Amino acid sequence: MSEKAKGGHKEKKEGKELLASIEDFSLARNILEGGGEVLQEYELERRFLPNRLLTKQELAALETRLITQKYVTLKDADGTQVAFRLRITRNDTEGLLYRIARKSRMGELFGKEERQIRFMPLADDPRTKEHQQLWNLSTSRSIQRQRYYIPHTLPNGGTCEIHYEVWLGGKEDGFVRVEVEFSNDEDEKYYEAHVEDPGILPDWIGEDVTFEPKFLAKSITKDGLPKKAVAHMKALRKKEG
Repeated sequence: MSEKAKGGHKEKKEGKELLASIEDFSLARNILEGGGEVLQEYELERRFLPNRLLTKQELAALETRLITQKYVTLKDADGTQVAFRLRITRNDTEGLLYRIARKSRMGELFGKEERQIRFMPLADDPRTKEHQQLWNLSTSRSIQRQRYYIPHTLPNGGTCEIHYEVWLGGKEDGFVRVEVEFSNDEDEKYYEAHVEDPGILPDWIGEDVTFEPKFLAKSITKDGLPKKAVAHMKALRKKEG
């Protein structure tokens, strides 16, 4: 591993950042190359604002996971910048896990293939040290969310998974964003064709903000909440007293 990677920070020369190399990190290399420990999943995700906030009683019945997240950018052999998502997650079933992932566009719509490695952070596992080094290399802000999982069946028999996410800490504290993950293009097409039908999604799911880049987690990490999100949450809280 290079001295640059060992130092846990990005060096600067003549005012320019010198990104660490993917070759210095087996986790990043394996994500790009695939292989036995890499989990591959197709996801087609839409993002929404809630029409109402779920109650503590409703949330208590759901599976949940605490997610702490950053992003890190490395360079490949050609000098091309490649971004990776880093996570530290915890729930009652899995315990503490370290995760690294990269998404790439695929399919005829706007679906993505996610390649991910996840593991328990054991002291004698070299992956633990690598993940910590990548975490330290990251210049992005750390964000934290409590994610609640809601399985949902569409009227056509297809399924999707709803993520009700409560953002924690900082100026985003208490912000709620809803994600709906379809497992294939056909179910997403069905949703689009029947978006106005009652029952297509739970009625507490509101405006679709999928195509507003400011609502991407990476954008919020960098720029904070959009004004629209702040106003929406303020109106929701006022409405619910």
